[in-house]
Amino acid sequence: NTILYLAAHSTTAINITLFSASIPIITLIMSTVLLKHKPSRWQLLGIACSFLGVAIIVTKGSFYQLLSLTINPGDLMVIGIACVWSLYSVLLRKYPINLKPLALLTTFIAAGLPWLLVLTVIEWMAVPNIHVTGADGLLFLYIAVFPSILAYLFWTYGVTTVGPNVAALSTYLMPLFTAAIAIPLLGERLAVSQLLGGLLILAGLYLGSLFRANPH
Repeated sequence: NTILYLAAHSTTAINITLFSASIPIITLIMSTVLLKHKPSRWQLLGIACSFLGVAIIVTKGSFYQLLSLTINPGDLMVIGIACVWSLYSVLLRKYPINLKPLALLTTFIAAGLPWLLVLTVIEWMAVPNIHVTGADGLLFLYIAVFPSILAYLFWTYGVTTVGPNVAALSTYLMPLFTAAIAIPLLGERLAVSQLLGGLLILAGLYLGSLFRANPH
């Protein structure tokens, strides 16, 4: 998450969304290599269908934006994050840890907290005039509870229940949820590209989860 926030300083939201959408593809490759799971044609079709839906939503149906994409350091960070997250998901299934999800998350937090404290000190030294307002505090609270705790608990449960390949497909729902939330909160209008992209994402999720990969 920290690296993703850093990447946002040197790349665009479209690039972050598109490169993050590579998680199911990378997970599928790692699952094939490490878990010996052979993906079905339906699963490959589901991934392709959902990826196309994401591309339509984030580019608003203008594929010229896809052709004009450029790679920068922020994009490389996002790709690196996608690889690490995919590997984590596959290893979570390959080497299950005999801990309850909350205990496992607590262990991860305890291991990662010292590194975050070091980064915090470095940032305070580099940017000494950081002022935290009440609104910032609420934002930090949201980040601490929902993306940093609940999301990890749900993800761990999902991976151990349905496997990394099917769980990874759920990442395609993020741009769909973003568009759905932006309509009532930001007053945005539902575009044809968003509707078409959303239908493709849902169709891809249906294909990818209904027709599971052959474990043999």
